[in-house]
Amino acid sequence: MQAQTVSTRVPEPAPDPARDQIRLLLMQARHALATDPADAERCIAVAVRLLPQIEIGSEPKAFAAPVMQRGGLAPWQVLRIKAMVEARLTERISSAEMAAAARLSPSHFSRAFRISFGDAPKAYVNRRRIARSKTMMLDGSDSLAAIALACGLSDQAHFCRMFRRFEGMSPSVWRRLSGGAGQIERPAVAVG
Repeated sequence: MQAQTVSTRVPEPAPDPARDQIRLLLMQARHALATDPADAERCIAVAVRLLPQIEIGSEPKAFAAPVMQRGGLAPWQVLRIKAMVEARLTERISSAEMAAAARLSPSHFSRAFRISFGDAPKAYVNRRRIARSKTMMLDGSDSLAAIALACGLSDQAHFCRMFRRFEGMSPSVWRRLSGGAGQIERPAVAVG
């Protein structure tokens, strides 16, 4: 018999985009406070809306072990569904496909999914698409149409409607307020 070696390497925690966004927004608000108080208020309002996305604790959400809830999915099922959704965000993902991956009937899966994730499968997938679009808007200067397609949405109009439904503002306004890479620099105003 041959001995197997097991890797015990701990993955490095992923960067927390919500924390980074809030940090950027607060820095932008501090700089705008003297010249444009309304802009500073907008930055602070967006930062406050992002606060619930931050998990207080030592372990990032991506590496937290799922907790078994009565009537919900087993931890292995939760991990498998999360991985499937992340890998296939650009594609159509049906509840039946997720149920098959979790080895459950579609009706049982839908009920257990709602218990484990707090949302219907379609709503969860859409939330993940919006989260990915926010990361893309902060990291790059892609057009909203390109981001929409990269996140599995049919077009820019569909993306804008869905983004507004989840975030309460259009993607272009969100990008501008969060200091995304695609943001146009404002000319400095000389005070004299």
